[in-house]
Amino acid sequence: MALFEGFGLLGFPFLMLSFLVFLVFVVILWIWAIVDCVGSSLKTEEKLLWIILVILVPFIGALLYFILAKRLSKEASEKGASPKRSRRGKQKVLVRDTSNAVIAGVCSGLARYLDADPVLIRLIWVVVTIFTGFWPGIVIYLIAWAIMPER
Repeated sequence: MALFEGFGLLGFPFLMLSFLVFLVFVVILWIWAIVDCVGSSLKTEEKLLWIILVILVPFIGALLYFILAKRLSKEASEKGASPKRSRRGKQKVLVRDTSNAVIAGVCSGLARYLDADPVLIRLIWVVVTIFTGFWPGIVIYLIAWAIMPER
């Protein structure tokens, strides 16, 4: 028991309780950031990027969302930011491309927004989903399916 002698009378139970309280705080902050992002006035592509960041890096992503996204969206609305344009001069909008869809058109819509090959985006999505333990990629895809409007 020499390992826990320096922690006073409470020792290990106090450490476990502290860790549990911190873990509950992190989970609440994570869920709050996702819900706030989905309901925010950010553009669809900004929402999707923030949700990806919050899901892949839960605690730090949520903190960054609350610190940066609010400030950046406020500054953009004050400056009246101009919309992004594609090579053809049309305004770029992130939408699901159901005409080239395999499941819901999320990857093909993302490829269209980025002017990339949909097969390449799908391969990248599958590789990232496999290397992150499946659930983040699947959850992000489902959230993107829900918030991206159909073309």
